[in-house]
Amino acid sequence: MTSLRLIPILLLLLLLSPVAAQLPEPYNGKEPGVRFDLEENLPRMGRRTVIFFSPNSEASLEFLEAITPLLREDSENGYLLLNVDRAGAEEIDWKSPLVRQFNIKQVPYVEVYDQRVKTLSGHEARLQILNELDELNSR
Repeated sequence: MTSLRLIPILLLLLLLSPVAAQLPEPYNGKEPGVRFDLEENLPRMGRRTVIFFSPNSEASLEFLEAITPLLREDSENGYLLLNVDRAGAEEIDWKSPLVRQFNIKQVPYVEVYDQRVKTLSGHEARLQILNELDELNSR
């Protein structure tokens, strides 16, 4: 009977342990949700993937958790995580300057740039990341 009483406590501990604590720090961690100058922050050469997310979005956290191996992989493809929520937001901050700047309608939202030219965005870009994850896992 005592072990049955522990189940709710264990479940509560699992729910309270945030997935975000295991994720890489967002590039805009010191100023989340504010306008962001991609031109200044994207290198001129190579491909870069920008992932807009909200720590208040379960879909964002699940996506980031799934692709964490890619984010930590040191490869020629850079990943730039941007938190769309301003500091102190308790839900997805749909009115943040960053959301308005990039006209974000859902999170996670992904844009892929090649030499500063956007080549993919939205669903197609997310699929590309998931395909890269499959390739990484098949090595």
